[in-house]
Amino acid sequence: MVAVSSLLAGPRLLAEPIKKAAPAGERLAARFSRSTTRVDVPSLHVVDQNGRSVSLAELLDPREPVVVNFFFASCASICPVMTATLSQMREQLGSEGRSVKTVSITIDPDQDTPDVLKSYAGRFSAGPGWTFVTADSDAIETIQKAFGAFAGGKFNHRALYYFRAARSDEWIRIEGLAAATDLAAEAHGVLRGAVARK
Repeated sequence: MVAVSSLLAGPRLLAEPIKKAAPAGERLAARFSRSTTRVDVPSLHVVDQNGRSVSLAELLDPREPVVVNFFFASCASICPVMTATLSQMREQLGSEGRSVKTVSITIDPDQDTPDVLKSYAGRFSAGPGWTFVTADSDAIETIQKAFGAFAGGKFNHRALYYFRAARSDEWIRIEGLAAATDLAAEAHGVLRGAVARK
């Protein structure tokens, strides 16, 4: 089993900005990069936290704005940070946040059953419009490769978020530990993009 300390030391995890305590009033510096990419969403099915099988293409419906990330429930380093940040992003967006579908895809399908995903979602108060999904190992690898997120194994994964406006074939890729305000700004951007394309 890989120790958490060694996970945090890995440069690909970009976990350096996270500290347990900071002086009052000090904002932790978020470190991330922003780029654009194209994704050919694979034609396969995934299973959500309620045990429902759904087409990935339908879940990532191009007519709707969406944000995607990859995680695994037993992760003790960046995954809970990323999930909490998404939760904070949705809270900051308020009612507008329900217009941005959020999809979190496990990279540990052997352990992350629908029941595990449901429990994990509950830890972060994931409400309507936020779906957690799993699939078989081959499908999960295929999905990661389609997004350019495959790193060879769950302990090598990176902090990645993907935003796409409705009716767009371009995805915004955020790599690193962005703050909730940064993600909310991206979400506002994809919502504006959705309106512009109607």
